Order: sequence, then C-alpha cells, then structure tokens
Amino acid sequence: MGHAMIDRAEKGLYQFIEQLFINAKEESADVHGDNAIRSG
Repeated sequence: MGHAMIDRAEKGLYQFIEQLFINAKEESADVHGDNAIRSG
C-alpha cells in the first residue's frame, strides 16, 4: 500500500517537473521566435 502511494507521488512529481520544463521551453520560444515573427 505504502509503495503504491510512493510510486504515485513520484509520478506526480515527475509530471510536475516535466510541465515546468515544457512551460519554460514555450516561454523562451515565445521570447526568441514567435514575438519576432509577429512583430516583423
């Protein structure tokens, strides 16, 4: 029982970190790419 809870918590943590990386990537892509295309 405890092991399943740990697995679930780890999976949630990995998804959370992955989401942070995805958000950071999209933000930097916006800054470097999309804004230049939109304005120009």
